[in-house]
Amino acid sequence: MRQFRASAAGPSEPQPPAEPDEPPLAEASVTRSQLSRAIVRRAWQAAVIGLCVFPPLNFYSLWLLWKLVPRDTPLGNADRRRCEAAFLINIVTILLCVLLYGLVPFYYLQNGPTFGMPVVTTLQHAMGR
Repeated sequence: MRQFRASAAGPSEPQPPAEPDEPPLAEASVTRSQLSRAIVRRAWQAAVIGLCVFPPLNFYSLWLLWKLVPRDTPLGNADRRRCEAAFLINIVTILLCVLLYGLVPFYYLQNGPTFGMPVVTTLQHAMGR
């Protein structure tokens, strides 16, 4: 099917067919590897920030690593090491948080409703009450 474009200079002239929407295979593989590297970088950064600042980011990092699994793009040595380190950081951080927040209720049950009361009692005694 020919497409015609009207021009101010004269009659319509035929247009060549539109370019295909899919990039060539070589460009697609470069884009795929760049995307994989970006996912690895984000997972690594989220794991480190989750370890230091905000532990729920470790779940985001694990999700990014899970998204990376079905890709058949080979990773370099540095990216592979980042993946492994991010995975280990995520698992250790999540287990530590579960352990810490899992032990808090047991501590509360063991010591009763006076959780934090020795500090308050010491301060009240120091103030002369």
